[in-house]
Amino acid sequence: MSVLISRADSIVQPDYFMFSLVDSTSIDVERMLTPEKGEWLGVGRSRLVISTREQLLEVGLRLECWEASLEDEGVELPDNSEVVETASVALPSGRISIYDAREFVFDVFEVPPGEYAVRVAGWNRSRARQEFESLATRRRKAELSEQEFEIECELRKGLEHYMVQLFSVC
Repeated sequence: MSVLISRADSIVQPDYFMFSLVDSTSIDVERMLTPEKGEWLGVGRSRLVISTREQLLEVGLRLECWEASLEDEGVELPDNSEVVETASVALPSGRISIYDAREFVFDVFEVPPGEYAVRVAGWNRSRARQEFESLATRRRKAELSEQEFEIECELRKGLEHYMVQLFSVC
């Protein structure tokens, strides 16, 4: 039987087209981890690094913790995702922090300490990039004022979004 234990939604601000999820006790470890060339997900012992398609639009993030395995029926699978990967991470404290353009946002999500199988999916990556490029072009051509450009970007907050599903490995 699969049970959703907890869920949290957040908005992140990519830094150099990426953001990290890291166990709060492992913040200084693997600090330079980045996805391999051509990849969108970097995986360390206690850290995930997600490469975004657009840096200047804020990205939506949903974190979920399941009492289930990746293969169990009833686990909400990412429908129509543009990308999806699985990995494993250790969360010795069970407290997950986000590292993005704001530096660290501590303890945004808590799960029981332990080892986890992880499924990460992303949506609207290409669309967010295309829409931002269109807005930037209109801004350069003076078709949009700075204020209109900022409003249009705000309306696209969370267009590119990711789901990270954690499954305890006992």
